[in-house]
Parts: sequence; structure tokens; C-alpha cells
Amino acid sequence: MNKKLLDKAVKDKIITELQAEQLYKLFKENSIWNISNLFIYFGGLSAIGSVTYFITIGFAQFGYMGLIISSLVFLGLAILFIKNTQNKVAIGVLATFVVFLTPLFMYGILGYVGWWDSVKSINYHNYYIWIDKNWIILEISTIIAALFMLKKVKYPFLILPIAFSLWFLSMDIVELIFGKLTWHNREIISIIFGIITTIIAFFVDLKNKDYAFWLYIFGVMMFWSGMSLLNSNSEVSKFIYFLINVFLLVIGTLIKRKVFLVFGSLGIIGYFGHLSYIFKGSFLFPILLALFGFIVIAGGIKYKEYDVQIRTKILSFLPNRWQEVIKGF
Repeated sequence: MNKKLLDKAVKDKIITELQAEQLYKLFKENSIWNISNLFIYFGGLSAIGSVTYFITIGFAQFGYMGLIISSLVFLGLAILFIKNTQNKVAIGVLATFVVFLTPLFMYGILGYVGWWDSVKSINYHNYYIWIDKNWIILEISTIIAALFMLKKVKYPFLILPIAFSLWFLSMDIVELIFGKLTWHNREIISIIFGIITTIIAFFVDLKNKDYAFWLYIFGVMMFWSGMSLLNSNSEVSKFIYFLINVFLLVIGTLIKRKVFLVFGSLGIIGYFGHLSYIFKGSFLFPILLALFGFIVIAGGIKYKEYDVQIRTKILSFLPNRWQEVIKGF
């Protein structure tokens, strides 16, 4: 909560000075961005990184049983911490760490029973690097573990391993069905699954806004990355790419979700980069682009004044049922 905003509310006689102090204290105590929570998230992400992307090949020298025992030791430590704290943020972060242990534990179990014997290239370090249909069981196990933990702990950060695993699963399961894929195939798949994940995020958002964040992040990232990597020599297709990014800005404005605004803006800037290469000999292009930037800034200033009217006008083009849904954001 912005202290200056509260001071303005007091000055405008919306609330009393005492109420402003009480509100500020309440928001400060419950803010996710206080120093205590930043330490918790930093520690949690470090611990998660240690058993996921940053795990070294040398860790596998202990064998499959070593991986199983290590997973159980990490699990025991996390449970010990959870049982000895009342801090909801710490409990949520530690629960997420436990979920991220799932693929390591499952990899060790499957290896111990001989599952990987016929697949020479399989190494747990590559789980976060290479697409491989053999990883599907690890991804599904992680999603199941996350859903179970979410039911117990009910902390939005647990959506992260679900969204993360869905992204990996989207690539690996298609390879299982259709065999080896070209980069173009993977880009198309990324776009399709990105759209599906974003739609799921939208409906989750209608029920609980806190749980939609990571689904939006990974959904839009999948869609935007696949779309941006598509290689085309056609200026028409590149212009369509520009229009799609403008559409992302419109969606972000309607449902007030910054992730659409961020990726849409990056896409538009990327298209301008393409235009700068085409018009690299032009004196006018940088001037026109600068003027365009100033116009957008002015538009942003004016938009703040007419936010409600603009949203209402855009919504008027949608069916009444969807108008009511989007007005809830």
C-alpha cells in the first residue's frame, strides 16, 4: 500500500489519519514484498534450484538408491521446517519445494527398478534441458503431487510446478504420439498449448485470481515464444504478428493482467526492430518512431483519465454474457 496514497485519502477526508495509520500497518504486515518474505522466497528458490535445474551430473554418482535417499532426506528436512513454523509463506514455499522433489524421487525409483536401462541417454540433469517422451511419467507425477499438496496447503505458489510441468508435458507428450519433431512443429505445438493454458488460466482467474498468475505466465510465454520463433519471410505474416501483439495489449487492458501487456509490448518492439532493419537507410524512420512513442505516452496519460469509458466501449463489442464476466476483473 502506497503511503502517499493514504495521505492523499486523509487530505481529501475520505478516511481519518488514525484509519490511514492502521491500514498502512495492516498492509505492511501482510505484504508479500516485505523483507522477511523476500528472504523466504530467495531461500526457497535456491533450494528448489538445487534439486532441479542446477543439479549436477556428479550428483548421480551415488546411484539410483542414492537419489532416493537424498530425496527422502530433503523431504524430511522440509517437513521438519513446516512442522516448526506458523509462517504461511514459508509453509507454501516449502510445500512447493517438496513438489519439485517429486521428479527426482520418481527418477530414482524408476531407475532402481530398471526403467531407464534401455534408454542410455537418460540422465536426470537433462530433464530440464532436453525434450524426451521418457520424461512424461515424471511430469505427470509432479502435477499429481502439486494438486495433492495444493489441497492440503492451499498456497498459490504451488501453481508454479503445475504450470512448469504442463509446459514440459506439452512438448514431451506430442513427441510420444508423433515421434521426433522439427523445430517448426515444436513452435506450432508451443502456440497451441500456450493458448490452451491461457484459457485455463482465464477460467481459474474467474474463481480465484491468486491461483491464475503462474498459469498466465507460462501460457502466454508458451504462445508468445512459439509465435515469435516462427520463421517467415513474408511481410504480411510479420505484420499479422504485430497485430497479434497489439491484441495481447487489448486483452491485458480488458482483464487487467500485466503479463499480456509485457509480452505484447516486447512483440511490438521486436516488430519495430524488424522495420528498422528494412528502413536502415531511412532518415525519417527513427523520427517517426520517436513521434509514435510520444503519441503512445500521451495516449497512456489520457487513458488514465478515460479508463472506464474506454473499457466500456471495447466491451460493447462483446456479447452481454462476456461483458459481465470481464467486468468482474
